[in-house]
Amino acid sequence: MPVIQKCVTAEYQDIDGLIGLRGLLLSGGAAHYSSISAEEDDIWKAYYRKWLINQFYNRKSNIQISVIRDENNNVIGCATGIIDERAPVIGALNGLQGWVQSVVVAPEWRGQGLAILLMKSLFLWFESQGIGKIALQTTPIANAMYIKMGFDRTGEDLLIKNENNL
Repeated sequence: MPVIQKCVTAEYQDIDGLIGLRGLLLSGGAAHYSSISAEEDDIWKAYYRKWLINQFYNRKSNIQISVIRDENNNVIGCATGIIDERAPVIGALNGLQGWVQSVVVAPEWRGQGLAILLMKSLFLWFESQGIGKIALQTTPIANAMYIKMGFDRTGEDLLIKNENNL
């Protein structure tokens, strides 16, 4: 496999590849956000497609989707950065905080540093947007990588309230 060393901003043509990669996180997993049936898979894919189309047509300044492509222009890795406006805190006195989602590398391309490359591209984008604090939710497999990249455990619990419990 050739070494890939370039991250670019995702384009409309990448939608199917982005959905496929995100499926590695959302389809049939054990996380609270995973789908547990074919129907749920179809639902999140349809809504994610709609969300992506909206991003590409409106190019919102608070969202960056970085991708890495192989020599055939197929998306083999992706990472999404989102800027949230929150109440000011130390480290984010402007009230802006970065949020990282959907960092995924195709299984056959893992172990080559592509997730780190994707994260570094988001770090540069966040820095250019005046972001001083970045948060993410991780899996046990990726936890060590994020710690090596400077993320700290917060000691806080993530609690989720689903719509059917409102």
